[in-house]
Amino acid sequence: MIRGLGAWVVLGLAFSGLALEMASPLILFPSEPLVVYTEPGEGPPLIRAFLSRIPVSVEFKKLSFLDGRIQWKADVLGLSEGVWEVFTDKGSCTFLVVNPFSSVVEVCVQAETLVKIATSTGETYSGLAQPAKPLTFIVPFVCGGVEAWVDFPYCGSTAMHPTRIELFPSHRSRVFLPAFSLELSSNEVLPGTSFAIGLLSPTGLAGLADFLLASENLVEVVLPQGWEVKRISESTCCRSYTGFVPWLEVQVPLNAAPGTYSLQLILRCPQNPAFSCLLETEVFVTSKLSPKQVIGRWKVEEDRLDLTQPLAITYERLLWAASLVGREIPHTGEIMTREMLQELAEEWARSTAQ
Repeated sequence: MIRGLGAWVVLGLAFSGLALEMASPLILFPSEPLVVYTEPGEGPPLIRAFLSRIPVSVEFKKLSFLDGRIQWKADVLGLSEGVWEVFTDKGSCTFLVVNPFSSVVEVCVQAETLVKIATSTGETYSGLAQPAKPLTFIVPFVCGGVEAWVDFPYCGSTAMHPTRIELFPSHRSRVFLPAFSLELSSNEVLPGTSFAIGLLSPTGLAGLADFLLASENLVEVVLPQGWEVKRISESTCCRSYTGFVPWLEVQVPLNAAPGTYSLQLILRCPQNPAFSCLLETEVFVTSKLSPKQVIGRWKVEEDRLDLTQPLAITYERLLWAASLVGREIPHTGEIMTREMLQELAEEWARSTAQ
């Protein structure tokens, strides 16, 4: 079942007037307060059903500020489900009261995006989200915890993907969807080495500026015990843009045992940090790498392995591989053969012909 409630809500809640300011969400559960602000000289707010002329009896609590503005706060427990209007003599705003057994999902995006939410109960919700304002979905009659998954064009990453969200009655989830994907420079690493978490954007560096220049509170990294992470400087990560932009460098401890390790990242929206996105991936620590992994990430000028850059067979690396014929390839335990070299040369030729 596909529902477009999110789009309907965004279009149906409109402002009029220039004085009255709505501070609370435009979609309220009965347990949430309605909060508005009025300007000096503006009359007290009243509430009425949408398209009705008759106000209902609601008690507002008043808090005055030194600049003359006034905060008005009221409970909406006595209001039925539906669209309501709060108004003064200078302006008005509509808001929606929803069933307490429903759940609300608000989605904030960096770029115009078609968003779909699929629940474990078989329902699908879709809507077109725009950066100017969050897109809101209402999932009705949630009993207990219901799993849901957010699908959007930039979550096609094979390395990292948005995790599920859990819906509860009278619960508000705020999800941030970035206009880029996150990738690992290498999914296989050696103890004592570093790898990079990088950004891939269809719009180039412009689409990454908010995070490359962002403060630390916009990203939180959860690592295995003993692992360390640091930001890669803007001058380094943007020095030669090739699609993959290294962003965070993760150091693997020298004593890390072979096995699979989980990583988590929490990204917060630069415009509204209340919206976040939880991403997770896995890294495999091994004692040896394949020949292609080593040759494709060898830093020839420094004669060392560099797992912070994506795998690429370059001419310089091909020449280095040729010098190893008959000898052991570092970090692999394998001998370089002419057959291996021929395969690498053919891959390099294909990549340069594209």
